Amino acid sequence: MSEIQSQSGAAPALAAHSKDASAPGQTAASEATGEPHGQAAGSAGGTSGASVSEAVKETRNYVYEQGSKVASQGTTYVREQPLLALAVTGGVCFLFGYLLGRR
Repeated sequence: MSEIQSQSGAAPALAAHSKDASAPGQTAASEATGEPHGQAAGSAGGTSGASVSEAVKETRNYVYEQGSKVASQGTTYVREQPLLALAVTGGVCFLFGYLLGRR
């Protein structure tokens, strides 16, 4: 393969924009944060990771509580109106059967 063919394509453009090809020292982003090149992202990642973890835990607890409330309400409804619950369940199953049985 000739030298001209090996240099054409996307490889030079990718190399110019890769993080490995970035110049050491201050960049526009690091000048704005006041941190040396590459250190602001690392320090911010640790704190945001902890806050994301807390947010996930809170969301999980909220979803669990809401699911428990819905299940409790469903159980109460079925115990108070068993025939209506049976009719609704039968109707939903009939609808699924009708839709899935069509070709």
